[in-house]
Amino acid sequence: MNWQKSAYKTNEKTLMDLFDNKMSAIILENFINDEDCQKIEEGLQQIGLKHYNYQYNIDVPEAKHIFDTHYLYEHKKPEEYFPKAKETNLLYHAFCDTINFDPFLKVQKHLSNNWTKPVQIAKQNNNDYTHVIARELQSSALLHADFAQFIPKHWSISEIIAQYAWNIYLTDPGIGGECVVYNKLWEKEDDQYIYKQTYGYDEKVVEGKESTQIAIKPGSLVFFNSRNFHKVNKSQKMRLSIGGHVGLTSAGNLLMWV
Repeated sequence: MNWQKSAYKTNEKTLMDLFDNKMSAIILENFINDEDCQKIEEGLQQIGLKHYNYQYNIDVPEAKHIFDTHYLYEHKKPEEYFPKAKETNLLYHAFCDTINFDPFLKVQKHLSNNWTKPVQIAKQNNNDYTHVIARELQSSALLHADFAQFIPKHWSISEIIAQYAWNIYLTDPGIGGECVVYNKLWEKEDDQYIYKQTYGYDEKVVEGKESTQIAIKPGSLVFFNSRNFHKVNKSQKMRLSIGGHVGLTSAGNLLMWV
């Protein structure tokens, strides 16, 4: 299969091609303006970014976050997650009210304008999943992949059939900071290459695979197929982004969570 490195417009064809792994990314520069980037950054810094307690048994590159993510709960029970999800979603809405701007809603509307079926926040028993995360990174991020179909089946998002990540980049990281995406979809058997009790994989899993590097520009919105193995290069300066996941259902709807 030919793997197009990237597309620079959003429509139903490019969105479907990305789900089908026919390209590495959709890159939309100037999705938000400099003023809104600064407003979001200042609002996030005011709340305060923190380190998640991942409890890995090896050192992982440092990153700070705001807003809880489902990943921290995927091997727990829904009753533990959804009260935390509600708290996180309330915090996010308060943040949006403070800065008078909602970056997630702007992305959701953009997808809705380019997709014929519903684009919704993922739900389970009328409970909303968390749907946005902010991440501050300067060190690298280990090679990994994200695909909800492989998580425990007591989560409704495990029924998706394909998945993106979306990110809006807010700061200029200087030299480095690129997201490197490999033309290699994560399969269950690839877990033989995972470092014990961590999200990171040995780079043997992508040996010989083509890749593309997505440069980081403030205000850009980037979609990439998160089932593809990907990593982040170390950067010269802070790399701040806000993002989440988009899943395709068998009915053709799009679900958003993080």
